[in-house]
Amino acid sequence: MPSLARARPNVSELITTLRVNFVAALMVWWVATGHWLDPSGHAPSTAARMPMRVPEVWGIVHRGLPVAVILALLLAGAFAPTRRG
Repeated sequence: MPSLARARPNVSELITTLRVNFVAALMVWWVATGHWLDPSGHAPSTAARMPMRVPEVWGIVHRGLPVAVILALLLAGAFAPTRRG
């Protein structure tokens, strides 16, 4: 759809894409909660409960934060001195 609008002059492809994404999200919501909904049931939940807790390191910080910081530093070091960086 945005590429068809791009063929016409003075139509921003960015704005068209943003509008189409918004309309598509509303259509998915409408189908999931209205038209295709089982009359005897409810809309399916997208959030599943985790069967366990994530281990904590320093009080409220779990192990994912140090892993993310180390990974970010490694990637920054790997891409900084190269042509890609």
